[in-house]
Amino acid sequence: MSRGPGLYWIVSSLSLFGTLFPDLLAHGFLDDRRIVRWIAIPMLIASTTLLVSFYTRWF
Repeated sequence: MSRGPGLYWIVSSLSLFGTLFPDLLAHGFLDDRRIVRWIAIPMLIASTTLLVSFYTRWF
């Protein structure tokens, strides 16, 4: 059974949302937008890298 990139798309979407709109997610992180960006930007880079490697490998 092979796994699709669905989880990576979810992580990428949430990371992009957290990068663009950190105020909406900051309530869970002590109302600090910097913490949201510190988490969201590396996750966006990692998930984008995995998505690119998945699609270049299979197509």
